[in-house]
Amino acid sequence: MGYAQQAALLASALALCGCIPTKLGKLEQRSPTIQVQSAHSVAELSGCISDKLKSFRGSVNYVPRPDGATVTYEMAGVPFMSVSITDQGTTRQVTTFGPYSLNKKVNRHRLDAVRTCI
Repeated sequence: MGYAQQAALLASALALCGCIPTKLGKLEQRSPTIQVQSAHSVAELSGCISDKLKSFRGSVNYVPRPDGATVTYEMAGVPFMSVSITDQGTTRQVTTFGPYSLNKKVNRHRLDAVRTCI
């Protein structure tokens, strides 16, 4: 069984047992893991964060909003991390939800990747 099949099977099993959020809304109902201000533009932040998260296995989705953007990192179609960037005029609010992996080292690597962009 290949890595993609193993990841899909694991994500499905965890979703069924309720161990991970299955929808982005549930992900964003948890407490933020990062909540900071940045002087970088929405385009700079979302581009950098997207590029950093693409270096990990999984997929990255970018959704522009009238007041900023949202970058979501998924594995096997399950959201593991969401980064909301809100333009507040002279600064941007960067709020990260997740990642919610059982592996703390994996979580730290993804959070560190986001922090390098802020």
